[in-house]
Amino acid sequence: KALAEALPPRALAWREKELVRAGADAINRVLETKNKVKNEYPVALIAGGRDVLLPSVDEVKRLSKYFDKTQIIINKNGGHVLLDELNLCNILVDMQIIKLPPPLTRINAFLEPKSQLERILLGAKRIVSPVFFSTNVKSGQRNIGLSELPLSSLSENKKVILVGNHQLFGLDGPLIVEEIVRTRRILIPALVYPPLLEDESPLAPIPYPLPGSAATLRRFGAIPAGAKSLIRALENQKAALVFPGGAREVFKRRGERYELQWPAEPTLIKIAMKQNATIIPFSAVGLDDFFADFIADSDDLLANSFTGPFFQERVSNLPSFVNNDVFVPPLMLPQVNGPRRSYFLFHRPLDFSDFQKTNSTNQEEALLHFYAQVKKTVQHGISLLLQARKDDPFEGNLFSRLAYESLLATRAPISFELPNQEVLD
Repeated sequence: KALAEALPPRALAWREKELVRAGADAINRVLETKNKVKNEYPVALIAGGRDVLLPSVDEVKRLSKYFDKTQIIINKNGGHVLLDELNLCNILVDMQIIKLPPPLTRINAFLEPKSQLERILLGAKRIVSPVFFSTNVKSGQRNIGLSELPLSSLSENKKVILVGNHQLFGLDGPLIVEEIVRTRRILIPALVYPPLLEDESPLAPIPYPLPGSAATLRRFGAIPAGAKSLIRALENQKAALVFPGGAREVFKRRGERYELQWPAEPTLIKIAMKQNATIIPFSAVGLDDFFADFIADSDDLLANSFTGPFFQERVSNLPSFVNNDVFVPPLMLPQVNGPRRSYFLFHRPLDFSDFQKTNSTNQEEALLHFYAQVKKTVQHGISLLLQARKDDPFEGNLFSRLAYESLLATRAPISFELPNQEVLD
């Protein structure tokens, strides 16, 4: 059914006749007149190992005999619609057709899982099948992908802070960092709760965070949350990923789905202003619905006579950035239809030209106004995504989503568009 919807019978028949047969005959006549094509540049022959429509792997092996400087690339998990998921730019860089400075010159190798935990995270990404949107700075048009995310300014020594909501158990951070690395070739340091960077969990022998988390976070550039760390990241890497709600939003309580739990003080805005950094707000949904409901939230576990003393002893000396941000993971019930799909929306940037437009009589009031505008943009984006996802037929059913993506080896499509963003959403 999924294949029929993606490629109706008439379209399939036309492609088979006009593209496959007629096209192949024309190309083969040209190739058969020459022993080998003398090409100046390297040739990449790319095929999906799971192409169920055409014998692509056999075909690239056959074609390699006709060209010099050939490299065969088999994406073992790729299907027929290969370039929907494969980043052609990364391949051209790896073949040294395009040359980029270090450190991210071999993205495919960098993103290859290096540990069991990274393989688990890759599996989790497949389960939630994330969809990313970014917003054109001038028009406000929201498009799928991160091509509109204004990160090219980093090469001009301009600074950027990505600021948004955190979700249950914090998988959103790795998803965002990996997507930016994969599509934009930039490694943005994420500020994370400091105990996550320790090799031994403060909750041991409870295996949370999962073994290997610290090594993986460090490999992807994570740094401990805090004002000094943010300033260093902006001075050294010119960018940072910040979740103001931190552990408080990662370990939400009952009834707090998609609620912001940000600090009252606009410290983040003060740092951004002093560093002359542009803030790009983002909104995300899906991971607060990864599970169905709470068995016990953090407050329940701390109040319980059996589990309370253990957790109270372990978290009493841990740092706190937001009121009541205890490092106590809740116990959850699974979703009957599996985890729901994830969506990320990056909004237009907010810079301090907007700050100058405020009618506030003093700087502190203006800072609070700007901070409130960032929060308002994030909250509006959350509401927008929650409403829009209702029109995605693959959103709420993991099994149909996985079936489609396994068959065609490409991300299940979405059937909605997001409205343009106004200047002040």
